[in-house]
Amino acid sequence: MDIPDIVGDKIFGIQSFTVRLGQEKVFWICISLLEMAYLVAIIVGATSSNIWSKYFTVVGHAALALLLWSRAKSIDFSRKAAITSFYMFIWKLFYAEYLLIPLVR
Repeated sequence: MDIPDIVGDKIFGIQSFTVRLGQEKVFWICISLLEMAYLVAIIVGATSSNIWSKYFTVVGHAALALLLWSRAKSIDFSRKAAITSFYMFIWKLFYAEYLLIPLVR
């Protein structure tokens, strides 16, 4: 996925998913995959026998999923800066995941 650099991919003939399928379609495929990963984490957390692990895993992943969805809905595909900013936001979500992973038991 190289959504921010679709212009460069087209110029240099790189047949990335974004060039072949379109920016918005690839974006929503990726968002859907990330949301599914959060759903799996919520389900795994909900099955934990440790009440604190269950609570923080479910609530934490639900919050991250909600943040992802709300931010994704407001993206302006016509602005490269908006796409790049969203890409950096995804990295922040990944870093937040490092705080939640140790709680999955």
